[in-house]
Amino acid sequence: MTSNSPASVAIRVDSGTQIGSGHVMRCLNLAGELERNGGQATFLCRELPGHLGELIEREGYPVVPLRTEACEEARDALRRLRTGWLIVDHYGIGADWERSQRGSIGRILVIDDLADRPHDCDVLLDQNYFGRDTQLRYAGLVPPRCRLLLGPRYALLQPEYANLRTALVPRTGTSRRVLVFFGGTDPTNETCKALRALAVPELAHLDVDVVLGANHPAPNEVAALAAKRPGTTVYRNMPTLAGLMFRADLAVGAGGVATSERMCMGLPSVVVTIAPNQERPIASLAEEGVVICAGRAASVTEAGLAAAIMSALREPLREPTMVDGHGAARVGAAIMAPSTSKLRLRRARIEDARLLFDWRNEAAARAMSFDESLVAWDSHLQWLSGKLADCGTQIFVGEVDGLPVGQARLEFSGAEALLSYSIDSDLRGLGLGAALVDLVVRSARHRPAVGFRAHVKAHNEASKKIFLRLGWRETIAGTEHIYRLSGSELSEGPAK
Repeated sequence: MTSNSPASVAIRVDSGTQIGSGHVMRCLNLAGELERNGGQATFLCRELPGHLGELIEREGYPVVPLRTEACEEARDALRRLRTGWLIVDHYGIGADWERSQRGSIGRILVIDDLADRPHDCDVLLDQNYFGRDTQLRYAGLVPPRCRLLLGPRYALLQPEYANLRTALVPRTGTSRRVLVFFGGTDPTNETCKALRALAVPELAHLDVDVVLGANHPAPNEVAALAAKRPGTTVYRNMPTLAGLMFRADLAVGAGGVATSERMCMGLPSVVVTIAPNQERPIASLAEEGVVICAGRAASVTEAGLAAAIMSALREPLREPTMVDGHGAARVGAAIMAPSTSKLRLRRARIEDARLLFDWRNEAAARAMSFDESLVAWDSHLQWLSGKLADCGTQIFVGEVDGLPVGQARLEFSGAEALLSYSIDSDLRGLGLGAALVDLVVRSARHRPAVGFRAHVKAHNEASKKIFLRLGWRETIAGTEHIYRLSGSELSEGPAK
């Protein structure tokens, strides 16, 4: 591997009894995504009480121990590693520390959700903010060139969540199973509070799964409470909660990383905030009707928590739709571009409605469309249902290793098919547009006489270049460019 290879990544993150495990767990998820695409990650960590260094090494990643927070110690380690990227997930690190590492690495990605200090980074990820003013949140805190990845669509989840999400069925009928999990540490022992709340007669019919992290302060007390309550099972140090979330009807837990996991699984939840940075995101979700916020840990009583659980069982919450489980792949693509050779097509399904809706209404996509208006959800759902039932229309979703990267549509009329396409806003400029168009056209080989037509706005330079590079013939008609490709031209082989 060459010096400062973009495939070599250093991750500066800590864990421990006071910090918790969430930072390390999400960094492990990102490291796994990078590894699947040929990357190599090394962790730089302080050996604090309760740290997860051994877990990181068991996952197959080297750990470089740091004695202090000093810039110089980290800089020396990074010079030896010669990494292309530095990922920083640490509330105690800001612009001065990051700037001091610039001579030792290529680029910097910062993971933050506090927005309380400046950063010197090329990419900033805040996966935990669910508010509406995301684009203003880091104004003045990052350089103008910094790329912002904001919101739960970038949640760094394990691949199991995206896989199981495809098998979800709507939760209807009576709720029978509750999952209790308050993070890897649970410093105020909210787990026992939740078990006492679930022991009231009105909730005694529920089966309960309880998960404890490695640093839980009172595992024996939890075990004793669980033994007194029929239908209660305690799990320790689970490698993933995806399976338990899949079969649960309701979750009781803290904010943070687990919030995005529950949302991906469409799991309604009652949330107790255990850290100040959890309060604003959970309040936003509560306003949307996605969760019930029981309050801050210090003020939530057992009776109050029991009442919140009964309310959640009585009045179904809205099913969240903003977390699809592909966040780690999207963030990984900002570090290592996905290979166009891995692009695959599948036919669109009604389950893709939200994905296609978001792509259609994205601002840049609308600007390149001949109809720039926002589409309402009900209208979109009706349109998609009709198109999927129309034998003269084919809608495709392009994927790279399961990550949806774009869509294309063929509408057949006689011997010609009208083609339109779009690429996910996070993945433009990586060659996926040309690869998607070429694959979609070749998918119509079973109609050998068919020709293809595409209409492109005059100022859509990216699409114009793609069609010309693929060998389509251009006709200029006022404010639009029309491109055509005949069936015989297709048979000559892929354009270079």
